[in-house]
Amino acid sequence: MGPMCVQGQLRRAAAWILVAAAAAASAGCSDNNPGLGVTPVQTTRDVFFSSTIQPAGFAWRSFKVERAGKVTVQFVSIAPTADLVMRVSVGTFDGTNCTPTTTVDTPPQATGPQITLENVAAGDYCVQVQDIGNVVQISVFAITILITTSAS
Repeated sequence: MGPMCVQGQLRRAAAWILVAAAAAASAGCSDNNPGLGVTPVQTTRDVFFSSTIQPAGFAWRSFKVERAGKVTVQFVSIAPTADLVMRVSVGTFDGTNCTPTTTVDTPPQATGPQITLENVAAGDYCVQVQDIGNVVQISVFAITILITTSAS
């Protein structure tokens, strides 16, 4: 067998390998499975928000919900006066403004959320804390946002 024959066989073998690789790569493609076999799983993410607030003031922070799911908000603490009732809101965020849609006046709680939204669509949201006349000096507060996205 001469060198030309060996080169020809190598070229044919390489061509078949490329054809087989292309066929294998395209075998998993179909309109019935756009996720390419990846099954989304339920995820949980905590967002911690701490800031200062002045008398008659408010503070907010935006957060993103990647996939539809559940959002809970817990007003955890405020200092130096530990039991101040504050207005806590969750709302939509348009890139500039926080627009509250769900609001509760509540003191901080060590356990359990004050706001629970069961069916939240993917998108941009915000949480806002507002003094309702109880803050008499600059105070520091803490909020925990728990985002649980669905598996689908």
